[in-house]
Amino acid sequence: NSHFLHIAEKTLEKNNGIIRTFLPPVQPTLQQLINLRETNENEVRTIINNLKSKNSSGLDEISSKILKFCPEELALPLVDIFNKSFRSGKFPSALKLSKVYPKYKNGSYLDPSNYRPISLVSTFSKLCERIVLRRLLDH
Repeated sequence: NSHFLHIAEKTLEKNNGIIRTFLPPVQPTLQQLINLRETNENEVRTIINNLKSKNSSGLDEISSKILKFCPEELALPLVDIFNKSFRSGKFPSALKLSKVYPKYKNGSYLDPSNYRPISLVSTFSKLCERIVLRRLLDH
């Protein structure tokens, strides 16, 4: 549907001047970025256990409910992935993808503008984001 294909472009066009005023383009080097402290199995397990149990999932179809069934088995591989990401300063491309679907707001069900896009990101992405948030709040 063309409404959802172009909504992001329209929003950017409307707000481009404001965005450029408050957020001028910056091209930092890796050395200028915050050096993130590595994570460990205990931290990853704790974050998994603190996730809300939901059936919703991103493109990988892995929900937080599934993750909460096997934190012991997943903690070490996730620690490895997240720490490699922190060391390289790059977020894995696969974790940037999300599932987008239209959520009805109000009005006519036939009018596409009465829906808003909802993005469901990977649960693994949420875990990594929470670890980074902890680092930023501690910084």
